[in-house]
This record gives sequence, C-alpha cells and structure tokens, in this order.
Amino acid sequence: MNSSADEAWRESGLAVSYSTNNLPLPLQTVYNQSPFRQLLAKYSQWTPKLVPPAVVGRVLFMDDDKHICTLTKNLLENLGYYCDLAKNGEEAVQLYQRAFETNQPYGAVIMDLTVIGGMGGEEAFKQMHLLDPQVRAVITSGYDNDDLRRQFLGLGFIGYLPKPYRVGELGRLLRTVIV
Repeated sequence: MNSSADEAWRESGLAVSYSTNNLPLPLQTVYNQSPFRQLLAKYSQWTPKLVPPAVVGRVLFMDDDKHICTLTKNLLENLGYYCDLAKNGEEAVQLYQRAFETNQPYGAVIMDLTVIGGMGGEEAFKQMHLLDPQVRAVITSGYDNDDLRRQFLGLGFIGYLPKPYRVGELGRLLRTVIV
C-alpha cells in the first residue's frame, strides 16, 4: 500500500491492524520482544460472543414473494421475534390453526393483501378470525391510501403496514400489536 492509501485507511477508522514490517529494524526487534506483542497475539484470535436478543414473541408472516419473506424474517429475528413463514393464505391458515390448537399462538400475523395464484391476506384473516376471534393481524400492501387503511381496520385488522417498510416501522407496529 502506498502512503496516501495508508493515510486514507487510518483517517477512515477502518484500519484494524498495521504491519510491523513498515517499522525500522531496531523498532521491529523491540516490538517482537515486548509483552504488548504477546497480548496482541493472544487477543487477535478473540471474537466477541454475540448474545441473541431474547424472544419477544411469535410472528406468522405471509407473502408470496420469497425475497420479501426472507428479508422480513431476518428483520423480525433481529428484533427478537420468532417467525414462521407462509407463501399464501392457505398455508398461513394451516400454520395459525396448528399453533392455536397446540396452545402456542402467534402474537401477531402479518399478511400481504394480494397473493398471485393463492389466497390473500383478507380471506386468510376471515378464516383465522372464525377459528380465533382474538387473532391479532396486520395487513401489508404496496397500495397506501387512507381509504384502504380504514377499510381493513374496519374489517378487524389491528394494523396496516404499507410497503416498502423499514425495520423501525415494523418494530414500532409490533410493539403495539403484541401484548
């Protein structure tokens, strides 16, 4: 690396190590014999253990887009939620029913309004509501307008999440939904 590149790395705060080969030979000898080097060698292999967040609740997420499912599941798990995925309303109803019957209910269900070639969130919610009138469901959609929001809240959904959403919006909504 040239000196201007070295300087850029140091100023960026991204440099985590610097080769002692750039030091004059007398300083390399002092460094190699110092207790500081031994400490660095000992701790250079150390990596902090990441503590996973405590599980805050269980969430069932339904969307027909595989990438949205994967992304949202990662967001939810990073927020501390356990998450099951469904690719359509039929699968979401089956998962919800199984969890309900085994007394392991979901704290929230988040469903996409429209599913290509399958049951969407509105119909799935109606079936879940027949099974469990206390279902805590949120509808998500790429369509965002006040009339649509009022319509779904009037049907019994307890939240409306317009796409695209951010982790902060998702977290705030779930804190109000999961009791």
